[in-house]
Amino acid sequence: VTRLPQAPVVQDVPAASSGYVHCMDTVALGNAAQAMGAGRRVKTDVIDPSVGFVLHRRIGQWVEAGEAIATVYARDEASAREASTAIRRCIVLGAEKVPPCKLIHAIVTNDEVERL
Repeated sequence: VTRLPQAPVVQDVPAASSGYVHCMDTVALGNAAQAMGAGRRVKTDVIDPSVGFVLHRRIGQWVEAGEAIATVYARDEASAREASTAIRRCIVLGAEKVPPCKLIHAIVTNDEVERL
């Protein structure tokens, strides 16, 4: 049981086609979350801790058509639809496999920076 409030609308976002996740527009994803109420546009905006979304795939991973690429947690059906549309626009699928993103780009020590 979570201590955070639960969103009244929970909706999976199915992939429109099969393919590898090539890229994601992370700025637009952040803006979509903010528009749902998960972030602030101005300092006085109130954050709704019940809304947002969970992405189920990373760059380089395969997804089948119809499989959930994300789950949206929204206040109402309209904001769930808007977020789902934004998520589908932000995630680009392609037929060719792409390497996953590097998590570590360099090792920094007292003496040097070793680029990986």
